[in-house]
Amino acid sequence: MPRMRYAEDLTVGTVFELGERQLSAEEIVAFARDWDPQPFHVDPAFAEQTDFGGLIASGVQTIAVAQRLLFDAFFAGTAVIAGVAVDGLRMRRPVRPSTIITGRAEIDEQRLDDDGRGLIGFTVKLVDQDGDTLMTHRTTMLVSRRPTAAYT
Repeated sequence: MPRMRYAEDLTVGTVFELGERQLSAEEIVAFARDWDPQPFHVDPAFAEQTDFGGLIASGVQTIAVAQRLLFDAFFAGTAVIAGVAVDGLRMRRPVRPSTIITGRAEIDEQRLDDDGRGLIGFTVKLVDQDGDTLMTHRTTMLVSRRPTAAYT
């Protein structure tokens, strides 16, 4: 089992490379039917006639993909207590069925508190297979500090 990361381990400048994900047209339509039924997300023929020129994923689905990639690369091995904030969310380019989504998270803030917790801030950038930016945001999360007698 991998070693757990605590707030002390998450230093400014640390980078987590995210995995890859590609959404199929069927996944895009199924998600949108439930959560964001805009016609350009659920109707490929309609989407062809829009400025997008074809089916695109909901921004909400893009956020969900980012969350999963972050979990797999970063959160799963980290003593996360809770998310605190998501700031500056920007959708830069649409995600299409052919888009390969990847990215990185870089820690830009580490604030260790005396109560056994720390605030960790990081920027997230999703890119496509050509390196073009799809989405950016900054997240702050509350993370446990390494257990010591002082906190227990």
